[in-house]
Amino acid sequence: MSRRANKDPVAEQSSRLCDYMNEQPIVLLLYARYFGEYPDATNAKMTSIDQDGFDIACLDNGELKEVRVTFRRPMRAMGQVRDELKALAKEAEAALRKNGAGSQGWLPDSPSVELPDSDPLASFLLTGAYVALYLYFFPNTTNPFLQWILQLLGTSMIRFIVMLATGLHVLEAFISLYFTLVVAKDFFSLADSLQWFATIVFLGYPVLFRLVPLANRNQSKPGQSS
Repeated sequence: MSRRANKDPVAEQSSRLCDYMNEQPIVLLLYARYFGEYPDATNAKMTSIDQDGFDIACLDNGELKEVRVTFRRPMRAMGQVRDELKALAKEAEAALRKNGAGSQGWLPDSPSVELPDSDPLASFLLTGAYVALYLYFFPNTTNPFLQWILQLLGTSMIRFIVMLATGLHVLEAFISLYFTLVVAKDFFSLADSLQWFATIVFLGYPVLFRLVPLANRNQSKPGQSS
């Protein structure tokens, strides 16, 4: 009974899991370069995996190195292993991007929404649009500053700003669908497309300007299946 309880369900599938992960060399490089702290690692291969973690062999400046990555908790089922590997990859990717590793050209693009860097002009325009939207729906606000803006611009100008901002944001959001559903349809999932769409509706052109080069870098090839 105790032998049965002590079985490692992940180690029993180690060969199959390693074969699968070795078909994803970029992910293994994420593990080696972040968790192994080998920033110049190449040729990363997963050599074994068990319920407590996995082992990777890689080359660092021509020397063979071994990396042990420990799971955050023991894995009891195969579904947990998949989720844990994805979570560790995301952790490594986020940390390496933050440290500027993305500029080295080896880090893979992510289809997830990426917010733009701070832009004073975009922040000013967005704040102005939302202030106008608030005054459009709540013209009787008691806030003296907002009342001053309303008196300065007038209700007609407030309405024009709201209509213009709303129209531009909706237009930009629909443009995003072209890039996620046509230009790079095999890179973005439907959920990714909807997230980009919703984010652009609320934040406008700075997010669209992030999306366009991302989609162009990951264009779907003609005849490629989605």
